[in-house]
Amino acid sequence: MTATVTASWRIRVLGHGREACGAAVLVTREYAVTCAHVVADALAGSAAADPFELAGRVLDLEFVTAGSTTVPALVAPDGWFPESVDHTGDLAVLRLTGPAPDGVKPAPLRPVGAAGQRVAAYGHPPGFDDGLWCEAVTRGSGGPLGSWIQLDPVNTGGTWIGPGYSGAGVVDSGTRDHAAAVGGLVVSAAVHGSTRVAWMMPLDAMATLWPPIATLAPAPAGSAGDPATARYADRRAALARLTQALAGTLTMGRPAGRQRVVDCLRPEIAHRVPRDPATHYDVNSIVEVCRQFEGGLDELLACVRHFEGPSIPMRAVDAAMAQLPEDLRAGR
Repeated sequence: MTATVTASWRIRVLGHGREACGAAVLVTREYAVTCAHVVADALAGSAAADPFELAGRVLDLEFVTAGSTTVPALVAPDGWFPESVDHTGDLAVLRLTGPAPDGVKPAPLRPVGAAGQRVAAYGHPPGFDDGLWCEAVTRGSGGPLGSWIQLDPVNTGGTWIGPGYSGAGVVDSGTRDHAAAVGGLVVSAAVHGSTRVAWMMPLDAMATLWPPIATLAPAPAGSAGDPATARYADRRAALARLTQALAGTLTMGRPAGRQRVVDCLRPEIAHRVPRDPATHYDVNSIVEVCRQFEGGLDELLACVRHFEGPSIPMRAVDAAMAQLPEDLRAGR
């Protein structure tokens, strides 16, 4: 897989002792993505003791192909998705606070096949901070709620995914017409006896958490002409925008504020909301339950508005609500 060797988007995430805590992928000149648990490990010695409240914290990113140039980055306020109670999530979006090094280019993004596709990842295992490539083959969907893709070894004797690979970009082998591209992030791995397995978070799973990444990757092959697939994707994207906007309000961005809003909802809605300590997942749960009741989303917005007032973030909520399909908004 020689097409991947000069991939300048590769990033090493550094801890306080300058050790490699994992990897990340530059997806625009301003943003990189990695696993939330990599960020939590990198900031383990910081004042941020709560792993669910690391948004806004600063850490150092080191660009592998740029002479180990280090650039500070912070956890984007709308890009912090720690592992939820159902084990989904584990994504962090990092915003660079300085320019990316000269010659560094964002990773091209392209969905990978769920089964039978050869891929590679570049991680930083203990003793190899400079990194090692590892090859794998996609086996099929798996992981939490089937949202990840299982990775199996290409051979039994080669380098395998383990500590230091979390957040690494999973790269396809490219084609005659297209250069190699990143299709997701390494998120987990396990070894049980002779069985070695890992999982990647594909681009579509990442987009359900952070919708902007969907605009950076082409649609999966065969999906563009499927009206049902397109309609589902549009509806999920609209709900994700509403959830993101609500989480950006002062009221819904704080546990006490969300509790006041839930208490304000009619009992048949409030009693069905599963709570979560992570802001994004808690807001998402509230939205998902409210939309199952006629007029539930309108009621939710009325409750938020009661506590939030005419704030600028509330305008973003109204804009996101206006983009919802009418039947979704009405609870049908």
